[in-house]
Amino acid sequence: SGLLTSSPYIHSFQQRTSYIQQQQQQHTMTNQLTQEQRAEFQECFNAFDKDEDGRLSAKEVVAAMKAMGALVRESDLQQAYDFNAFLEVVVKKLTILDPEADLTRAFACFDQDGSGYVSADYLRYILTSAGDVLTQQQVEDLIATIDARRDGRIGCQDAAKVMLQNQ
Repeated sequence: SGLLTSSPYIHSFQQRTSYIQQQQQQHTMTNQLTQEQRAEFQECFNAFDKDEDGRLSAKEVVAAMKAMGALVRESDLQQAYDFNAFLEVVVKKLTILDPEADLTRAFACFDQDGSGYVSADYLRYILTSAGDVLTQQQVEDLIATIDARRDGRIGCQDAAKVMLQNQ
């Protein structure tokens, strides 16, 4: 009876219980994502899945998370992630309750150089070739609205603000 009540055993049990509860909470949180959020994270996942094998390496997960504004250390990750495992990392690292932050992260997935901007040309390509494809006129109208400086560089945060104002 002394072994079961000694501190190392209780501590180990508490750690395991805490870990299991954390895993269950993350699973519940991934199930609460909207279809739109899942689609955005799927697009981000696909953008970083360079070899198109349906898996991201730890290095690719780090890059994808950085694009979404979250820092993750490669040493904290497994070797490979399918989309569901990627979602668990996303939910663990991001708070998905703020629509502006959510949209900013979505735009940041397409920020190819980490500058905080997406080129108008690249955005045109994305909007006319992936997911819910827009017409050329819809794309031009959107870019005219969100490219406030008319310099062909669209700020991820600025675009999110404008899009939320125009809903």
